[in-house]
Amino acid sequence: MTALTDVRPEPADPAWRPPPGSRRPALWLLRQAAHRTDMPPLGELDAAERTRAARFVHAPDSALYAVAHVALRRVLAAYLRISPADVRFARDSCPSCGGPHGRPVLDGASPRTLHFSLSHSPGLVLIAVAEAPVGVDVERVRSSEAAAILVPSLHPAERAELARLPDEQLPMAVCCLWTRKEAYLKGIGTGLCRELDADCLGERAGVEGPAGWTVRNVHCGPGQRSHAAAVALPAAAPEPVLGLLPDLYAYAAPAVHELGGLSAPTAPAGRTGR
Repeated sequence: MTALTDVRPEPADPAWRPPPGSRRPALWLLRQAAHRTDMPPLGELDAAERTRAARFVHAPDSALYAVAHVALRRVLAAYLRISPADVRFARDSCPSCGGPHGRPVLDGASPRTLHFSLSHSPGLVLIAVAEAPVGVDVERVRSSEAAAILVPSLHPAERAELARLPDEQLPMAVCCLWTRKEAYLKGIGTGLCRELDADCLGERAGVEGPAGWTVRNVHCGPGQRSHAAAVALPAAAPEPVLGLLPDLYAYAAPAVHELGGLSAPTAPAGRTGR
């Protein structure tokens, strides 16, 4: 596994658009205050998204969901050269059963060669856009008790790797492992329908990861101590780059985002390591 470290996104440029023909997978990180309750412009969401946002019991959860989906639409709109409200989504076929509940995909006239993935956890939103199937996950580090509950369901090699760690390192290690696992499962399209112990996503030297895929840790910037994140891409895909969205990206006036409103993710993954 390879870690994305020392990534330094460029300052925000409201006029930036992804260059035509760009083939580098791009990751976009957005910070969201964990207790923020005000909503972004809901007119950019479709009816199903607005209904889902309204169903959350706690206002910060509703705001985080809405912010994540508005940001996703604005990022994809910049690539597609359309308005965020015109982005249409569908579901791919499930690779396990063939049912119409697989990974989210672009629908209609949008190019099906553009793939995306979205994840959010209190405090952070992570978006990926690529020309190949991609999965991302970001999670807030849980308590030692919560981490211990998850361990028995993991792959034997993952459990062995975690067993070598001192107790105080377990919460972060389990969180990192979980994000790698969920990013990979989202990448292959099964999500959590696949057994958690079916694949090894550990980082110990000599342990083989899933064939044909590269799973990388993603540096969470200011949230690095409280969150973990990962991205999964086919092994043949170019190395991804990471960009930092402005904190108010989903709240700014929609007109700004007709030109993209993104900071160009020109910074490559820095040092590689474990």
